[in-house]
Amino acid sequence: MKIRAFLVCGSFLAMLGAGAAVNLLTPDRTFSETENRYLQQLPSISAKEVFSGGFSSDFETYINDQFWNRDGWTGLKTLTELALLKKDNGRVYFGRDGCLFEKTEAYDQKLLDRNIEAVKNFIRRTESSYPSLRCAVMLIPTASEIYPEKLPPYAPVPDQRNVIGKIEKAAGKETVIDPTDELAARKDKQLYYRTDHHWTSDGAYAAYIAWSEHMGLTPVPPDGWLDKTVSDNFRGTLYSKAGLRSLPPDSIKIYIPTESNPCTVSWEGGGLDGLYDPSYLKKKDKYSYFIGGNHPLAAVTTGIKNGKTLLLIKDSYANSMVPFLAEHYEKIILVDPRYYKKSISELLEAEKTDDLLILYNVTGFAEDKSVAAGLTQ
Repeated sequence: MKIRAFLVCGSFLAMLGAGAAVNLLTPDRTFSETENRYLQQLPSISAKEVFSGGFSSDFETYINDQFWNRDGWTGLKTLTELALLKKDNGRVYFGRDGCLFEKTEAYDQKLLDRNIEAVKNFIRRTESSYPSLRCAVMLIPTASEIYPEKLPPYAPVPDQRNVIGKIEKAAGKETVIDPTDELAARKDKQLYYRTDHHWTSDGAYAAYIAWSEHMGLTPVPPDGWLDKTVSDNFRGTLYSKAGLRSLPPDSIKIYIPTESNPCTVSWEGGGLDGLYDPSYLKKKDKYSYFIGGNHPLAAVTTGIKNGKTLLLIKDSYANSMVPFLAEHYEKIILVDPRYYKKSISELLEAEKTDDLLILYNVTGFAEDKSVAAGLTQ
């Protein structure tokens, strides 16, 4: 009996020792292509960090991020949870038809209210300083709002219409564009990627129709575009979080105007001849094919010679809508407050802007701490 207990205990300790040895011998990774994010590096030790609890928190994240064969263990965990009939793995919901949904906790109401207040005050200041400038705010509902029937039964998700209603009340219905009905009317199309939290070009086109009508512009009709599939092998951030390797990939489709509109994108240290960066189609982060991903500040120059400029304050959802907006402006200035730390108000003055659009997805807007900071500078 003692020998058996000794063997079990010894085997267990040997396994722990082998695991620790493998982890120590495995070089640390800086970036995870699968998860499309930077990984925690070994934190430095200081008295301040130790006593504040910051070191222990960072070290725990470091161990989790750098654990040997992390992707494989994540996949095994997901398969186990599916076998137990769980509807999520703590990070994503497993929906119908192979659709994945972000598992979003209830929004932080204080942060949400602060962001709404910042938008309201920014719009008021802007309209007061530039009476001829047209301002618009558009919050995009995510897939869980448009395809609730694909969610697992009774999966709790935040009420996104309520968020849009709150910003309408604060900033005014004449300023806020709600594309929810336009998206819902086209839900027979694939408006969102199954494996990623972004919308597709079809989703962006639906919102473009709603934006055009609000602005009193004539949208380019469906027959004014040629659709082209540029990738059949897109596995997005939700796929990475799910760890379910059996899920089929998404396709990425773009719309090209039938009437030529040569465009360029420029930002500090780089640029594109066109609105797309083909190099990303060979990478994990294929959504960055649209305008080359996120930049603090970028400028789109189009072939539409009407002298009009749009200032677009945005998150990554706007990237796939830019090709549609480019049909109505000679220049589009793109500002991402997550990375742009200068004054947006000063930029507004410097660019002699005609129109302003603030575009975020609802969840991103509710959870992004940079919104209020960016709009109050």
